[in-house]
Amino acid sequence: MATASVAAADITLGGFGRFGIQKAEGADATVDSRVSIDIKGSAEAGDLTFGGMIRLRSTDGGTATTNGAQLHMKSGAMTVFAGNIPGPLDSMAGVYGYTVGYSGGTFNGLVTDGDSMAFTSNGGGANGLQVNYSMSGLTVKAAHSPQEKDEQFVVEYAMGAMTAAAGAQMGDVAADDVTVASLSYSLGDWGMTIAYGDNNGTTKTTLSAGGNVAAATSLQFYASDKDGATDTAFGVGVKHDLGGATLGAAYESTYTGTSVMEAGVTFNF
Repeated sequence: MATASVAAADITLGGFGRFGIQKAEGADATVDSRVSIDIKGSAEAGDLTFGGMIRLRSTDGGTATTNGAQLHMKSGAMTVFAGNIPGPLDSMAGVYGYTVGYSGGTFNGLVTDGDSMAFTSNGGGANGLQVNYSMSGLTVKAAHSPQEKDEQFVVEYAMGAMTAAAGAQMGDVAADDVTVASLSYSLGDWGMTIAYGDNNGTTKTTLSAGGNVAAATSLQFYASDKDGATDTAFGVGVKHDLGGATLGAAYESTYTGTSVMEAGVTFNF
């Protein structure tokens, strides 16, 4: 009886670190610190590749914790994820746009409010099933989570310098319904993204852009409008590549007009 040939497992470690100072209007400045270590393993069985990943993270000196495991199986243009899935909406092209600061800042420009299947670094995740299929610039993603009782679908299409994407989350209650669309354009060292999201009637639109202003220095900014918000949220940031680490600083104003600032450094190891 024939049996599948399984190659020796390949296990890798990769890490990310950051530290800096963060200050919100009306509050004392705080020291931010984080270390994340990803443990990844993969093995081949015939034409199939199987793999898994667990993240170990400690933030601000707290006890290090592991997140829910993510498993995957890949065959040609199709990849199946299980457990703490990437999330079709959370991994959709353009939804994050251009974030600011060394940590990504407040992420006020993120348009996927209500997303129940986003990958989590410090929790169990959606414990769902996700299928990605990519071919000739077209990517389709679909996921279901019995735990969250939601489904998600995303379609992305890359055509030269432009990428268009649209997605939706359908829940068992109206409050879980989300629709998202984005359009990104890259021109040389600069690019821009416009993204739109609707979470059960509450809409958000974000315009962001970024690019190089010097050999190792880049600028990022965004403006985001949200239904019912007091103000338009916006932010501007600058990053400088040290060759092995990156300095970053940002100023943001939230939907309530509160100022937020940060400056720090990130690095991989």
